[in-house]
Amino acid sequence: MPLFSIYIETKYKDDNGCSENVLGLSEEELEDREVEHIDIAYDDMADKHYKESEDPTLFVSRKTGRGQLKKEWKVSWCEFIERR
Repeated sequence: MPLFSIYIETKYKDDNGCSENVLGLSEEELEDREVEHIDIAYDDMADKHYKESEDPTLFVSRKTGRGQLKKEWKVSWCEFIERR
């Protein structure tokens, strides 16, 4: 039976996913890579996994007052980071 493996490398970056090469890949690796942007608020989810208490489109932080992610939350988040 052939062996199968997947290697996933991730890195956190204070931006909205627009940085071109945060992992420092070679040109060849850049051609082979696949970038998958995940929208934690608006990507489809099976009903059986949905919990209203964990919905980022409804949550408001008591501590900071930030919250309820709107449709363009990634753009406004990036603007917030740039102001820091």
